Amino acid sequence: MIFTLIEDGNEYETVDLDCIADALSHAVTNVDRANYPAMDDAGETTLYVKVEARCAETGRTAGETVTLHPDEPECSRAAHSWCSPHVLVGGDESNPGVRGHGGGVLIHTVCRHCLVSRRRDTWAQNPEDGEQGLESISYDTDLQGDPDAEKWAGSRTQA
Repeated sequence: MIFTLIEDGNEYETVDLDCIADALSHAVTNVDRANYPAMDDAGETTLYVKVEARCAETGRTAGETVTLHPDEPECSRAAHSWCSPHVLVGGDESNPGVRGHGGGVLIHTVCRHCLVSRRRDTWAQNPEDGEQGLESISYDTDLQGDPDAEKWAGSRTQA
């Protein structure tokens, strides 16, 4: 069967496959974050790409949202050591950095080495179409240069 593959509303390929599930799977595996430049100045964030497969013979369409998380930024050490110091991420002292959000939570962690912040939302929303219940991750350097954060990080390296 012949299927047209559609990514973000653009037809990009025609494939000959056995079924629509195979065509949709092919479309999903072809999504490449490199085709989508960073969209905010504060740091890269999760992108949501709609893909579809449409059968040329029947007109039947199947679709899916592909979630593309940003690459984790490099750390000043070999690897990030993510933690949730209450003094930097706030929230309840018994569960620092975690806040309720819709049907999920917002989780704020910080790398103890380079002070990059990671924010994870387990109830994110696609800004393009309002779809909810997705996951998003973003990274930023909002704590780098902050005296309280630098003091906290310095006390961690001496321990």
